[in-house]
Amino acid sequence: MVNLRLFNEVDLKIEFKGIQFNTSMGNSNKEATFQSILHRLLQKFTQKGINILITIDEVKATPLLRKLVSCYQIMLRDSLNVSLLMAGLPENVSEIQNDDVLTFLLRANRITLNPLDVESIKNSYSHIFKEAGYQLDIPTVIYMTKQTKGFAYAFQLLGYWVWKSAHEQDDPVITKETIDRILNQYISDLFRNVYYKVYHEMTEKERQFVQAMVKIGRPKVKAQEIGREMDKKPGYISVYRRKLIDDQIIMPASYGYVQFMLPYFDRFIEEQIMLDEF
Repeated sequence: MVNLRLFNEVDLKIEFKGIQFNTSMGNSNKEATFQSILHRLLQKFTQKGINILITIDEVKATPLLRKLVSCYQIMLRDSLNVSLLMAGLPENVSEIQNDDVLTFLLRANRITLNPLDVESIKNSYSHIFKEAGYQLDIPTVIYMTKQTKGFAYAFQLLGYWVWKSAHEQDDPVITKETIDRILNQYISDLFRNVYYKVYHEMTEKERQFVQAMVKIGRPKVKAQEIGREMDKKPGYISVYRRKLIDDQIIMPASYGYVQFMLPYFDRFIEEQIMLDEF
């Protein structure tokens, strides 16, 4: 049983595997802090040989996160059994690791998640829909898979819209036409839920880079062509090429070439270029 409140006051009650811990912090006990409460709690878990994992999703370098990570550093120094797992967009993770207060995180193990592989997506779609009583052939599954380009959110989003469409049509057979019927809604959700934020968090130079890729007009673009379009030297292009690869916006396609990593991101950029012209 856990009850935790951390704003104007702290009220913490825990019973777990023989550990009883009950403390509170209000106006009558201002000297107590969340750090000291957490420290005492983790000491009890460590004494019992219990390991604690703290997980944080969608991390950003906020004051609260800095405070928590600073507490975590002290816990490690005191050899307490606690680990911290954080997940977030590459640019946000880089910002945290390069924060002046949190430099010790540079020693942390950073794992970059690659796009989902084609076989996993294809097999998942095929298995899930067939288990639910729907029929779809291999060409349809492959067509569906290609719309995601391995992007995990796109994989979930497309599956949701295809499922919804098939259910509403009350048709057990899923075809290319079923997918095409919801494609605009799928793309619209990608634009609104992901791409708008990604694009507007780019620097101006990064936007110019991806706009140059779209203006060239081919799925795979040579770095030299991007340099000519932007009127910039190879050294300049390589800096932003590396940054956009690290941020998982583009990916190497073959020697000297890059392509967009996100499905329909080129169409989104094309729309932004047209909007900027107004």
